Amino acid sequence: MTSQEKLIKRKQRLLELAEYLQNISQACKIHFVSRQHFYDIKKTYEKQGLEGMRGEKPKDPLSQESCRSRDRRDGGNDSLGISRLWGDPGIQ
Repeated sequence: MTSQEKLIKRKQRLLELAEYLQNISQACKIHFVSRQHFYDIKKTYEKQGLEGMRGEKPKDPLSQESCRSRDRRDGGNDSLGISRLWGDPGIQ
């Protein structure tokens, strides 16, 4: 069993335990996860099933990689203008 399969089983057991106990807080304490994480898992399971719990996120258009390429296109300047805040004389 791969580590990814173990992670899916753990999430599945958390959902089953919460249903069995009828107490989400108690199930989260037993599994050492926050209630917010539980609700994230539950939402993913309801929308995508077990396959959705693999933890793979869809490609985000504002991901770190796309920001890097945008910065390169803009001449390497940081997107927040931090250089201007520090008074870089090379930027006007």
